Amino acid sequence: MSTSSVSKGCFVFKPSAKKKKKTPDLESYFIDGCEGAESRELRFRLCQDLWDQIKSETEILQDELNRKVLDSLLDFTKKCSSIRQHSDWTSQMRASEIPTAALILGVNVTDHDLTFQSLSE
Repeated sequence: MSTSSVSKGCFVFKPSAKKKKKTPDLESYFIDGCEGAESRELRFRLCQDLWDQIKSETEILQDELNRKVLDSLLDFTKKCSSIRQHSDWTSQMRASEIPTAALILGVNVTDHDLTFQSLSE
C-alpha cells in the first residue's frame, strides 16, 4: 500500500476483518470477574491518587514553561528598548522599526488557552 501526499501526514490502514485479533471482554482483564468490591475500590482510589499526582506535576511543568516564555518575552522587550536608547546611526534607524516577537505554540490547541491565560496574569 502506498500513498502520495504533498505534506507529511499520518495514514491509518485498518486490517481486514479476518486479520483482526479478538479482544477479550472487560471482565477478563480483572481476573475473570472474580475481583471483590474492596479490591475494585482500592484500585479506583489508587487510580484517582495517581491521576491527581500526574495532573499536579503537569500543571507545575506547564507553569514553569509559561514562566520561561514570559521571561524570554520580557528580556526581548528590554533588549529592544535598550538598543533604541543609543545615539549611533543604526540605533536611530532601528527607532523607526517596531520590535516584534512571534510566539509559536504548536498544534495542541487545548494548551493555548492555558498558555495565554498564564501569560496574561
